[in-house]
Formats: sequence, C-alpha cells, structure tokens
Amino acid sequence: MSTVTKEAALEYHKEGKPGKIEVIPTKPYSTQHELALAYSPGVAYPCKEIEKTPADVYEYTNTTLWITIDIPNEINEGNHSVEIKFYNDDINEKVIFNVEVLKNTLPKNDLIYSQWFHTDCIASYYDVEV
Repeated sequence: MSTVTKEAALEYHKEGKPGKIEVIPTKPYSTQHELALAYSPGVAYPCKEIEKTPADVYEYTNTTLWITIDIPNEINEGNHSVEIKFYNDDINEKVIFNVEVLKNTLPKNDLIYSQWFHTDCIASYYDVEV
C-alpha cells in the first residue's frame, strides 16, 4: 500500500476540476417540457411500466446493483468466492465474485448520502412552477 501524505492528498483534490465525479446528462434537458418528461410527471410512466414488467428496468434506466455481504466475525482473512444467483421468469444466471477479506474495521459513518436529484432545484433554477 502506498504512503499518502497530507500534502499529496490536498494537491490531488485541488488539481484540475474540483471534485472527483462528473455527471453528464444522457437526455436533453434544456426546456421545461424536457424536464417534465425526465422528472415529474414524466418519470411516472416508466416507473409504472417497470412495476408491471420488472425486466423493463433495463429499457428505461441505468441500473446499479448494490450488494451487501454480511461477513461473519470468525471468517479468515484472504480471498473467498461468493456466488450470487439472479433469477426471475426471464433470467436464471449465477455470477461468482472473489471477495478479499481484510482484517480491518471501518469507522462508523454518520454521513447521509443520496444520489437523488430533486426537480425543485431545477425548477428554482429555471424559475418555473412544478
């Protein structure tokens, strides 16, 4: 593991464009109509389709799957294979991941994190009623 100094970390974060992640829209959003299609009320229609046919989630969204693995305290350090099965009417697949277990404990995190982008922010920016 490399040594990280305070100075190197500060320079890394200060250099270039601020932040580490940039979000680039995949759809046009410059008019009130486009925003209404993307958010409220437009987002309701794909949500209803996904509710009726869950496999449609791939048609309408960029999906991410978050998997939390509860690791027993008595597990040994090292590499372990984890098999995850995905199945429904249309899908029946398994994926095997290799997970490296380290002898560390993460500190408790009180930070609240959300990836939601609220329409009232956009409406306020463009001075339109929602």
